[in-house]
Amino acid sequence: MKPQLGDTISNRYVLVSPLREETGLQVWKASDHVLARDCQLFIVNNRKALQDVNATASMLAISHDAHFTQVLQLQHVGEVALVITQLDAGMSLSEYLTQSSKPLSFTAIRSILGEVVEALHVLQKDNLTHFSISTDTVRLTRNGIEIADAPVSIMLADTSRVQSVENQEQLAIRQVASLLYSLLTRTPSTLSTNYHLDAISPNVPMEFRVICKRGLDLKEKDGFPTVPMATIAELEALLGDYEPLAKLNGPDIALPSADSECSIVNVPLLQILEQDAIALPDTLAETGSIPEMTFEAPEPHTDFSDSKEALAKGMAATGGAVKSLWNNSRELLSEEDLDGSSEDVDSPFSFPIRVSTPSPQGDYHTDDSQLEKTGRIPVIGPDGRVIEPGEESARALKAEQEAIDAAYQNENGTPVAVPPSFAPKASSSSPAEVANAKLFGKLTTKVVAIVVAFIVVAVALGFAIHGLTKKPDDGITNTNSNNPWPEMNLDDVPFGDNGDSGNGSSSASDANSDSNDANSSDNGSSDSSKPKKTTKKSHSAKKDVDKVVTSDKKVRKVPEPKMPENTTPYEIDNRQFLSNPDGQQGYGYYLHLSQPQKAYRMVIKIRSSGGQGYIRVNAKSSPNQGEQVAQFEFDASGTTEIKFNKAVETQDILLWVPFDSLPGNQLYIDSVQIF
Repeated sequence: MKPQLGDTISNRYVLVSPLREETGLQVWKASDHVLARDCQLFIVNNRKALQDVNATASMLAISHDAHFTQVLQLQHVGEVALVITQLDAGMSLSEYLTQSSKPLSFTAIRSILGEVVEALHVLQKDNLTHFSISTDTVRLTRNGIEIADAPVSIMLADTSRVQSVENQEQLAIRQVASLLYSLLTRTPSTLSTNYHLDAISPNVPMEFRVICKRGLDLKEKDGFPTVPMATIAELEALLGDYEPLAKLNGPDIALPSADSECSIVNVPLLQILEQDAIALPDTLAETGSIPEMTFEAPEPHTDFSDSKEALAKGMAATGGAVKSLWNNSRELLSEEDLDGSSEDVDSPFSFPIRVSTPSPQGDYHTDDSQLEKTGRIPVIGPDGRVIEPGEESARALKAEQEAIDAAYQNENGTPVAVPPSFAPKASSSSPAEVANAKLFGKLTTKVVAIVVAFIVVAVALGFAIHGLTKKPDDGITNTNSNNPWPEMNLDDVPFGDNGDSGNGSSSASDANSDSNDANSSDNGSSDSSKPKKTTKKSHSAKKDVDKVVTSDKKVRKVPEPKMPENTTPYEIDNRQFLSNPDGQQGYGYYLHLSQPQKAYRMVIKIRSSGGQGYIRVNAKSSPNQGEQVAQFEFDASGTTEIKFNKAVETQDILLWVPFDSLPGNQLYIDSVQIF
């Protein structure tokens, strides 16, 4: 059964207007009667596309990623898949590019590409991809970019016209490069777009030109072969850092404030064969609108006597409690109320309304013991008596207590035996009883505790007094009880120069020799021997004086402290891939640090091995600039650590690889870190 305008799908979604109808795919704008909002309804009956549609729709319904149009539900009617999504937000890039007055700076282009690549990473985590990234499916919103029609992208045509790819990553690279080409040339994506490097303005950033050249496999006029781009990581390295699109101001891009038509209206679709289309089941749609939910009111009674007889029969069957309630109710209500039920109210929610008329005397005769003035509905007991507020709670509490008491009594009324574990035990002794307990004969506990504490304090005090009154005996100081200050011989110390002590002993011996000379002069017989000894001592003293070194000591320069190894890479705010810079045959990779740093090593990760490269500092666009600080060979593992021949404070670093030393005739850079 083919759905028509106004039909209801899944007893919930009413078809409002058709958006696209092709073989294997129907798209409607529908109204959700449950949540009272509009949505997109995709009816997919393409047998070959169902597997990809189910996988992508399920992942997006779980992830709720903001880069894609939100998938609300995925249902199946037989083999047919129903994908319900929100309406596309914002404006498509195709519509934006046709308005020449709208600004589009290189900063905005970089942000658009960066967010598209970020969205593709979300799909690639689950081995999925979007098969038609173009200016039709990429939309601009106030919160950034939004990619439309992701669940049915397998059924959309590829405007990048890729011939053959090895994996989904290469398809994504070509489609992102095609999107960049359309943004640089301000032309929407079409199936007949011819890609030429000449159409790109020469003032565009070099990395944009390299992405278009290597992503779309375009040729330069110089005839050099183009190295295709192999990974998304390489594209991200060329793209560099970007600002979130929502933070850009007016001169860069004008984000739309209103939503335009959905992308599925204009995006090109793939043609499928009729035999690949699944027949729509008859239970898919229901003709007509959803029936309104109403409540029918009971028919009014014209003859109240008949109703009283029927009511009396029913109450007799229900028991005496209901009969008592009826009798009490008739006493509370007036006769006018019972006869006034013949009025008819024409409404889906029509119920008999009875309004009592006050008596002329103004006497209402309302009994506060039975009905409260606040309009409280009275509670009628089994005996037909009105239960006062709080009385029901008291009765329930009393019944609960009686049930507890009954549980602990036998049939004879005697209490149930309590298990030993639940038997009441005597309370433990009080602290006063413990203190007065006898320990050693007549001694109580508190007396023993006081004696032990006194002994401990006395022992501690004795040790303290002994330590304060102990006299040190080191052989140097002499103390006097009358003089608190010690007397010490400063010439007799246990340390000092041996030469000085020798001089002191020699001086003492000289004094002794002088006294001996005085005594020998009186004797007169040994005078000739004494001067010889003094002469020898004087010569030895002179030799000691000659041994004193007075010249300056030769010292060497204090070695510089070892610089600690840096393990945190410096921040790189600009990366630029250079092809044949300054006429040199080869590839360059320019790195600009956020601020000047003292660099001494670099770590490079590539996809191949072999080859030779050079590192130059203070060079921006030419391998002839700056100073060469390293020459290296790429490691076979793919990760190469290069140490400079010296630490250099710089902000501009250039990696230069000539054509004749490319690693595996190609240069695929995954990451670069500078320390």
